[in-house]
Amino acid sequence: MGWIRYIAVVLSLVVLAACGHASQGSRSTAGGPADETATATALVPETIAQGVPAAMPRCGDVHPVGPDVPPDCILVSHDRAGLTFVVRHAVDGNGRVESLRIEVTGSDGNVRRNLDVRPADGTSMTSPAEPALLDLAGDGRDQLVVPLSLAIVGNTTYAIYRATDAAPDFAYTGTVVGFGLDRTADGLIATTAKSGPADRYTDFWQFDDARLRLVAGIVRTYAADGSSVCRADTEGAHGDSGLSDQDVERRFCDVTVVAAQPVR
Repeated sequence: MGWIRYIAVVLSLVVLAACGHASQGSRSTAGGPADETATATALVPETIAQGVPAAMPRCGDVHPVGPDVPPDCILVSHDRAGLTFVVRHAVDGNGRVESLRIEVTGSDGNVRRNLDVRPADGTSMTSPAEPALLDLAGDGRDQLVVPLSLAIVGNTTYAIYRATDAAPDFAYTGTVVGFGLDRTADGLIATTAKSGPADRYTDFWQFDDARLRLVAGIVRTYAADGSSVCRADTEGAHGDSGLSDQDVERRFCDVTVVAAQPVR
């Protein structure tokens, strides 16, 4: 019986040691992915800046009906600067949005810059869309895109603000017109606007430091059967590419564009 008890004790110790080792292994396995996830999350700022009201909706999440003024909202950049943009609406006597005050806030809660945005002609901001963050320069930083007005045919006038690592304060770079903001494979910004039922005008832009610079423009005219003819825009867009009309057509008429996206 003594030998039996001795063997039982030894077996119990072996089992306990094995269970302890397995338990430590489980903690290590669980801790590894959790730590990696936490690190990845830390690189993508999901929380808004200190001092920003947490109850404010994200811009674009709330869609007002009819002439209702959109609620004040926030944009959160996932680029390496990790800024929060607080968008506040100023309303005129007719209940229409006349301007926006956009507070650019750092992760420390300090307001780094106030941007007062309004149409240059002093009219109300007739576009129902809210500001957005898009990486238009392909530099890994979000640019601030603010719709100013919406035309009857669907063209929107956008004001674009840019900051870089070297020039961290957001500055106005210019306006573009179109029904979307796209990018080309070689890093240009493309804006396409309607002009009547048949013509589509596409302008190609790039940033020149703190200004938007027009490179070239094309016109595509559609026939009733869906076919189209493309030519260089010799009337509206006078870019500074230095290309002849034939070279503009060869370079840009068949270019592929994709919708611009924010930094993820």
